[in-house]
Amino acid sequence: MNEKDYWLENMLDSFFAQERKKEQNNFWSNREPKQRVSKQERDTVNALTSFITVVNGAPTKERVSTKTNSRRRLASGGVTARV
Repeated sequence: MNEKDYWLENMLDSFFAQERKKEQNNFWSNREPKQRVSKQERDTVNALTSFITVVNGAPTKERVSTKTNSRRRLASGGVTARV
């Protein structure tokens, strides 16, 4: 490398270091106010929350069995040998 290359490399390094420093300062000094939820958004969230609670708490019309049929009963077509 010759002297011009070192000069150019140092200039670019210092430029990017300054930009990095500016980004860090902007990040840590961010004073923008936080966005607030509007009344309409709050009402929508409340309505959906109550609707989901009602739907989850509603009893089912027919009871669903969680038991699985045995292989023997499935193979026999539901007929068992018990008397």
